[in-house]
Amino acid sequence: MYQDYLCAKDNNEARFAFVGGDDIVEYKYGIYSDKFEISNANLDIVAEKGISGLDSGYWYPFVINKQGWCTVFVVGLNAAGERVAGGGKYFYFYAHNPEEWNSIGHVMFTDDTFGPIYGEDGELKPIKVEALESKTKSGLYRLVNPYATHELVEKYAGMIECHSSHSHYLDIDASDIENVVITDAPIGISVGTEHIALANFEPGTLVDNKITFPKNGLAVGFFGGEADGYYDGNKNGRFAVELPCTLKVHALDAEGNPVDGAVVYAGETEGVTDANGDADVELFGVIGTKVYVTVSKDYMFWEGEADFTEGNTAYVNAELVEPDCTLTVRAFAGSEDEPVAVAEGDIYVNGQLMGKTDENGGAVITLEGVIGTTVSVAVMKDGLCGEYEADFTEGEQTWAMVMVTNPAHVITATITNKDNEPVEEAFVNAQNKSYITNDKGITTIILGEIAEDNIVKLSAYKGYGYGEAQVDLTGKTEAAVAIVLEEPACTLKVSVCDAEGEPVEGATVYVNGTEEITPENGTVAFTLEGVMGTKVAVSAYKDYMFWEGEADFTESQEAWIIAELKEPACTLTVKAINADYEPIAGAIVNVKGEEKETDETGTAVFTLEGVMGTKVAVSAYKDYMFWEGEADFTEGSEAWVFAELKNPDCTLSVKVVDADYEPVADAIVIANGVEATTAENGSANLEVGDVLGTVITVKVTKDGYKDAEVEADFTETMEANIMVTLTKSTTVGLSLAIIDANKNIKVYDLQGRRVEHPSVGNIYIVDGKKVRIIE
Repeated sequence: MYQDYLCAKDNNEARFAFVGGDDIVEYKYGIYSDKFEISNANLDIVAEKGISGLDSGYWYPFVINKQGWCTVFVVGLNAAGERVAGGGKYFYFYAHNPEEWNSIGHVMFTDDTFGPIYGEDGELKPIKVEALESKTKSGLYRLVNPYATHELVEKYAGMIECHSSHSHYLDIDASDIENVVITDAPIGISVGTEHIALANFEPGTLVDNKITFPKNGLAVGFFGGEADGYYDGNKNGRFAVELPCTLKVHALDAEGNPVDGAVVYAGETEGVTDANGDADVELFGVIGTKVYVTVSKDYMFWEGEADFTEGNTAYVNAELVEPDCTLTVRAFAGSEDEPVAVAEGDIYVNGQLMGKTDENGGAVITLEGVIGTTVSVAVMKDGLCGEYEADFTEGEQTWAMVMVTNPAHVITATITNKDNEPVEEAFVNAQNKSYITNDKGITTIILGEIAEDNIVKLSAYKGYGYGEAQVDLTGKTEAAVAIVLEEPACTLKVSVCDAEGEPVEGATVYVNGTEEITPENGTVAFTLEGVMGTKVAVSAYKDYMFWEGEADFTESQEAWIIAELKEPACTLTVKAINADYEPIAGAIVNVKGEEKETDETGTAVFTLEGVMGTKVAVSAYKDYMFWEGEADFTEGSEAWVFAELKNPDCTLSVKVVDADYEPVADAIVIANGVEATTAENGSANLEVGDVLGTVITVKVTKDGYKDAEVEADFTETMEANIMVTLTKSTTVGLSLAIIDANKNIKVYDLQGRRVEHPSVGNIYIVDGKKVRIIE
């Protein structure tokens, strides 16, 4: 007897095969839940009560949708019915249903099972293994493919094999932390021909997030070798399953917005936050400790501790901030060879006055939000100025050495939007230097050298708003300028087509409150204000066809959309009921070739394409009950149908013949209150109503024939065919009836025989019929 694997495949299917001798004429088998001894006594039971029908030399698949072991027995019988051969195999079924489990990430698994039994006592490295926890039983863990890889497989290639063609699971019940149990099951490892299973002889414990068992407390099973059985496992006491500690990080910026893509370091373990600013980091060996944690993105940073002293989960809210930068300024006049400190000089950074130099021409300024950038520095005193670009791209501290030697040209720039509102933190560019506006929309531009034509060109922007201006400084050293930021108009083209790609004329396209009707080529254009940097909703429709989507202006001022019109999917809800309006479960509903079965509420729901504006045929049936009708989508995309299932009218076909099997025309057939007359061929068809499951009486009459009654059987059919034979009535006649003077009556039949007077009244029996003589 053979088996391909000790455990079933992912679809819960297992297979067995066997080969028998020439003296065997019949095979019997039995499949039993649990492990039973492959003994003569059990084989004799299968020989007596087993199932026939198997043949030698074939693989036989079978499915069991319940977790646990089963035993398959096969016996062979000779011509005398005696058992002359027999065997058995054990199989295991995981019956894994993902809907019954929650992921807990991974566990750290250290093995100490089959290796020492084969003399391999070396310590194995812990490995990460996927783990689940039961939704219905807290503390019941399921390790997924814990033996998918193994150090000993690499060491003994070809001798030890990890079975990877389907999944293997190791269930550990730690719901009682002092009595941890391993469910007896195969582990997906074979050594030679022996398949390995694992259970426990003694209970384990769950302490400090780690599951362990006593030395020799595990049961390592061997199946498929010379002798199946269990041996002591965990000989070195190293078997362990460490549950994960979870660090939950929520990263925010200074404004409280979630930070996507921030890198989390906890010890040597790394994680990355998602779009919600969240990251779950698995940690091992940290229970009872505090862990140093850093979170960073670009120049933003946070550091702190995660506390695992009171549980296996720690929460961290990390507010990421950019570090303050330090700018050290030294301002000098004169020459580089003979510099003179400039005291009380006004210091401007990015166009904003930040302070004055001290008596040594120096100042130390703390700046926020400039890490990773360069800033414009200017020092001005007594109509002279100096400029410098300070670089914070490489660090948080830098110097600005400013020579105050050039005539100062001062431009005060005011930046507003189209509603004349000041724009804070707008960037203003002049002569390749950048300046930033304050909360009043103002920045001060200090220039030493300017172009020969005395024209200074300015540009300003924030977001998608942009504006330009120029200042003529001819004959002056100060000027003011106002720049209005405006977003560019965006252009949208929408081409409307059908499912075949052909342009649709007369479609309505709706964008930002504006409608356009497509011409013959199906394309319309829109000019849109204030949408730069956004996505704009677009819809198009004609008749029942529709399309909706978005135009993307986040990276361009132009967008082109192909709007393929389609009819919306329609929803049909069918409710199957009986004559008492009770729901009918298990009814089959057919709509456009698709069949569905109604649920316990009698309901089946269909999603239908291409039916908008039409009526759709619907039918439903169960057993002999039936209904058919229509669902109406002429005025909407949803329809409800109440299908009252009824048994159909039954049909009775009657053939009436005489004693010579000749058809009898014009016979009257009556069945279940329905009457019909036979045609020339003696046939009549009657719709006898809902008589399904019953037997009805059929009566046939015709003048000159004896009446006939038969039964029509509708217990298992809606159509019944019967033949009725009519026999002719016997002719009754009198030859003579004589009444004498004494009123005595003498009666003779047609054959001249006298009919004796009866004992009651004037009734005579003539040819078997009652005849009354009336004086």
